[in-house]
Amino acid sequence: MGNKSAEIEHWLVDVIVCPTCRCSLDTCEEGLRCNLCRSIYRIENRIPILLNEANAREAERMETEEKLFADMATPKPDTAVKWRLAKSFLRSLVSRLVETSHPRLVLYAGCGMDDLSEVVCGPDTKLLNADIVFAAVDRERGPGAYGVCCDLRRPPFARDSFDLILAVDVLHHFAVDGLDEPIGMLAAALKPGGMMLIMEPNVYYLYRLPIVWMPHRLRNLLRKMKRVVTGSRSGPAPHEAPMAPSAIVSILWRHSLSDIETVSCPIYFPGAVGSLLAGFLRRFPKIGNKLAYHFCFLATKAK
Repeated sequence: MGNKSAEIEHWLVDVIVCPTCRCSLDTCEEGLRCNLCRSIYRIENRIPILLNEANAREAERMETEEKLFADMATPKPDTAVKWRLAKSFLRSLVSRLVETSHPRLVLYAGCGMDDLSEVVCGPDTKLLNADIVFAAVDRERGPGAYGVCCDLRRPPFARDSFDLILAVDVLHHFAVDGLDEPIGMLAAALKPGGMMLIMEPNVYYLYRLPIVWMPHRLRNLLRKMKRVVTGSRSGPAPHEAPMAPSAIVSILWRHSLSDIETVSCPIYFPGAVGSLLAGFLRRFPKIGNKLAYHFCFLATKAK
């Protein structure tokens, strides 16, 4: 059996930790070994897999997220339009951030099938894509892009490792379990003076308002019924829910990310009437941002 650890970069070993005990990892014949609890983590296609695959809860979450990932390959037309707008906006925003801040190491937490290597990677900048779905990080991406398969509920990254963290459409997957731990661990992995970009589905999106006040279980039941009617292959994950911007801000403050800038997101509503409404709200961005599909914050960690 070959030495699996020889397949990955040394710097990557330095920025990841054991997801169980948070201790450093070292290379071994089987892949990576925790220096404290001695857990072994395998490596496939140069990608560390930092998952406790024997844990039933983690295995269930992996299965759910894999179904959602497969469903993303063929989204509904309306959803596809919103995603294209959001991803185009994200690329433009990240490109400006990279040009102005010159980060050396960028983490894309919950990368999914997205590829930001063209706008992030350069001679002095690396991109680390992280996702619980192995197929998401095992995709062909540009030079300078690397991957790690992990559960971002407890992000397995060393303190003060990244200059820029992109958390895009990922935090709402932890809404039911609680956000303080994942945001706190991401904040700890950010270098002092580093930035975290958060972009999330907005709980106050105009078309969500009729169901936003419902209990989570009832809302999920209605979403499952909608899945059956529309013929979608996968239903909502039981652990995810759209977020309120104020809930994110309060957690960021608790973890020394107090310099928070609100970034205006694209405003889109389907149909002819929706287009007219979106055009009207663009003239009043303070109102439009509160009702947009996404909200977006750029937070800087105190030095």
